[in-house]
Amino acid sequence: RDTFMMGFLSSALLVFFSTGEPPLIFANGVQRVGDAVYMSETSTHWAPDEEVCLPLAASKDGRILKYDSKTGKTSIFAKRLISANGLSVTADGEYLLVCETVVNRVSKIDLSDGEVSVHVDNLPGMPNSIEPHPSGGHLIGMGTVRTGMLDMLMTRPWLRLALYKLIPQSILVRMADPHSMCVHVNGESGTEIVDSWHDNDGRVVERVLQCRIHGGYIYFNSHTPGSGLSRMKLKRRN
Repeated sequence: RDTFMMGFLSSALLVFFSTGEPPLIFANGVQRVGDAVYMSETSTHWAPDEEVCLPLAASKDGRILKYDSKTGKTSIFAKRLISANGLSVTADGEYLLVCETVVNRVSKIDLSDGEVSVHVDNLPGMPNSIEPHPSGGHLIGMGTVRTGMLDMLMTRPWLRLALYKLIPQSILVRMADPHSMCVHVNGESGTEIVDSWHDNDGRVVERVLQCRIHGGYIYFNSHTPGSGLSRMKLKRRN
């Protein structure tokens, strides 16, 4: 089964990277749903080594590509997303979930018609990844928390443009708050934050790229090169 899955996904990825209108330059999340594989592309303009520009641009050039294994063809399933990132699927299998990182939200896409709507908005940080939680709901990993400056920049495009033109990327990266977190969203609506885990100064896990629960631990993968994989023992809740 694992060999079949690897072959299935490898075929899908080869088609993704050979498909281009425009060419794929910033591939991100991958999610299989039935006979289809979905891939998010964060931006069709900015490359991964220019990701610091994403909050300043906040442009609607993210998209979701769909690979149909029955036809072997790839199509654009959704577009005009802002910084499309991690992918997951709802428990009922009816919606694809996508992190829109720089606008602090998770959107949902109806798998039957591709209609996009908000799933979780006004998150306390920038979501990079979303994974199913063993007890229901989803685990969302955030690379940094929201700050007053970031919120202010979202409402002032002219200032974002000025910062992009005047300040080197190496300095912009250091301006981000090192506080990283992971939250569990669930509750009656499936969108309420019911738990969270934090590294306030980013000493162990800086800029969470992905988090996942397995075997009583929560595992963290950092966006910072060379930081490796971290884990934390989960405490039992009464």
